[in-house]
Formats: sequence, structure tokens, C-alpha cells
Amino acid sequence: MSIEMNAYTGMPHYLLRFGHHLIRGFKHKAGEKYSLNKSQMRTLIILGRRGGQTMTELVTHMNIEKGSMTSVVDSLIEGGFVSRERDSKDRRKVLISLLPPGQEMAQALSGEMEEHIRSQLNLLGEERVASLMELVEVVKESLEIWENTNE
Repeated sequence: MSIEMNAYTGMPHYLLRFGHHLIRGFKHKAGEKYSLNKSQMRTLIILGRRGGQTMTELVTHMNIEKGSMTSVVDSLIEGGFVSRERDSKDRRKVLISLLPPGQEMAQALSGEMEEHIRSQLNLLGEERVASLMELVEVVKESLEIWENTNE
């Protein structure tokens, strides 16, 4: 006997599956092209969008364990993409920041990901894409509310 998902309990499942399908081809192609794994690519893109981040901030954005994030950052340092330096405003904090090769890679990845997403969304038609864009705004606003409430 299977349990049927209603709109509320199924929402996280469907949103995750949607995101997975939207970028699945990109992760494989870009990963092979640049010899990076998906965690390395996501980290570079996040740093490109948000600037220098602490390990705690990266762990939160990536939703992975700190030990796993440390391995990702170490590999990106070894590859010459990022640096680990003390925050000039708060010496207790260590910031992970993009180096010039990391900035170039983050821009390339972001551009290719946008192109891939556009091609995937074009398969759905203008009306569905417009509805999805409205949904994205609701999701962004909801995240801001939850993140500001739960701090």
C-alpha cells in the first residue's frame, strides 16, 4: 500500500526533484569540462555571488557537514581557486574568498548554468516559465522570512 503525497507533504519532494532535473545535465557536463565535482562547483558559484564567506556560512548555504566542506575548500585551495584568510574586521573569523582563477571559474560556471537552465525552461513554454518565476519570488521571500525569524 503506497502513501499518496498531498500538496503540503509533497512540496519539498517536488521542489527538490524540480531543482535536480533543472540542473542535472549541467552538473555532469561542467564537471567533466572543468574537472570539478558538484560541491566544488556550487562552492565557487556561491562565493562568486556572495563574496568571501566563513566556513559556517558556506556550510549553511551548501547544506553539508563542516568536515565535508573543509575537504571541498582544501581542494579548491590546492587548485588555486580560493584562499583562506583571517577577516580584517574580526580576526577570529576565517574567510574563504575567490582568487582571480576562482573568479573566472565562478563566472564561467554561472554563465553556463544560466544558459543550461534557460534551455531547460524553454521546453516548458512561456506561460509555465512565468508561473515558475512567480513561484521563485514567493520562495525567495519565504526564505528571507524564515531565515530572519530563526536567527
